[in-house]
Amino acid sequence: TKAYYTKTSNKRIPAAGTQGTIIDSLIINLSEASSDINFFVAINHGRSSDLDIVLIAPNGDSVKVFGNKSANSQDNNVITVFDDDADSALIDGRYASFYCKLKPENSMNSIFSGDNLKGFWKIKIRDEVAANTGFLCAWGIQVNEMDIRAKNLNLSALIQGFYDSTTNIMTPD
Repeated sequence: TKAYYTKTSNKRIPAAGTQGTIIDSLIINLSEASSDINFFVAINHGRSSDLDIVLIAPNGDSVKVFGNKSANSQDNNVITVFDDDADSALIDGRYASFYCKLKPENSMNSIFSGDNLKGFWKIKIRDEVAANTGFLCAWGIQVNEMDIRAKNLNLSALIQGFYDSTTNIMTPD
């Protein structure tokens, strides 16, 4: 988890009713080019075969990573890491609802390669069938195979002392 930019969402899928789309975003403050993207998602839903999941980069590039696949389990949750380098393909009825890593439906690295990582990344989930609802519990992105993600520190410092306006000098107190 130290390598992922993550967000806990707890957003209903769909936002209202039993059919529709939700979009959620998270920010990455890392100004470098993308060479490898891994995408974590945790969705609780009655029927995973109703769902399309798309990852959208800050520049608008998008990849459909999951489209209307059925799990081989009854709960139909989607809790996994989508990784182009995974050894298991996403095939209908083959994946378990909780799986370590799966290949996305379409290659993320071929689309996002070279894109600037900085900005708002979005997840778009479309529930295409009016019957079941669910929740986006959490999601995240690991960039360029980092083991630990970069952290930003904004710091302001004020010097303590007395200002002498006649000499324009700060003297210690």
